Amino acid sequence: METTTTRCDLRPDRRRFVKTLPIWLVPLSLLLLVGGLVAELAGFFTLAALVTFGGAYAVLPFVADAAVNRFGWLSADDMVAGLALGESTPGPLIMVNTFVGFLAGYNVEGGLAWGLAGATIATFCTFAPSFVFIVTGAPLIDRIRTTGAFAASLNGITIAAVGVIAALGVFVARHAAFADGQPDWLVIVAAIAAFVAVVGFKVGVVSVVVSCATVGLAASAFN
Repeated sequence: METTTTRCDLRPDRRRFVKTLPIWLVPLSLLLLVGGLVAELAGFFTLAALVTFGGAYAVLPFVADAAVNRFGWLSADDMVAGLALGESTPGPLIMVNTFVGFLAGYNVEGGLAWGLAGATIATFCTFAPSFVFIVTGAPLIDRIRTTGAFAASLNGITIAAVGVIAALGVFVARHAAFADGQPDWLVIVAAIAAFVAVVGFKVGVVSVVVSCATVGLAASAFN
């Protein structure tokens, strides 16, 4: 009886899924019907939420490449600035998507209202799919993460995510340390010092971020 009950508890609640799915799909459908930038933002950030794995560091290279090179919503320098803000301010790094949505609305359509609309769309489309899947699939997580084939696939995804995160590091390094094709020695030295402090001396990340921010502010004050 206990085994049967446990299996029933692990089974996804279909009624819950049916109830929560419209919370995501109805607003998404309306946004896609609007067309233009609204539909582009809704479609892209929904795709990013559905096909990217590995957390914010794995998602952001995909977002950065598309936002800068495909859609032209913002410049590479703007994207690096957004990543820096995401790292140095409270909250999850994935909120950089909100930053991208804001600049897309502000730059493409113009005005603060469009910027806020773009930020809202990007945020909703980033988090709504996860909300639906977590609410309906949470009872399965403990079981499927140890199931043979699925566990092996998760290991493969984890390995791939490491490579994607490395790609984000290359993107940031190329546009921050070598802006305009010229090496920025302050950034390079600060990056090396930060790496040595965290890896070699186990200095806390917050202390390193604050120290590097202070160095950057001081350098800008003298320029």
